[in-house]
Amino acid sequence: SNVLPGEGVDTDYPVMRLAIDIVLGVLCGLAGGTWVRCHSYTAGVLKRWRLREAPLPQVAAWSSDRHGAAGAPITAEMDQ
Repeated sequence: SNVLPGEGVDTDYPVMRLAIDIVLGVLCGLAGGTWVRCHSYTAGVLKRWRLREAPLPQVAAWSSDRHGAAGAPITAEMDQ
């Protein structure tokens, strides 16, 4: 490294500084991914609206809980 004494940032807690940078990176990464997904969804809805197409059908909820085998769709009969 070409950093000389007295250069750079001095801190009493270098691990804390690293942890803060990592946490901020994770938060910004998640926020960016959320933004992309929301923008994609909104653009799709607006495109279908502009083209006057029927909305997408609702997708059945899939479950791997007490109602049956893993990946079985939840139906009204199973909830009774």
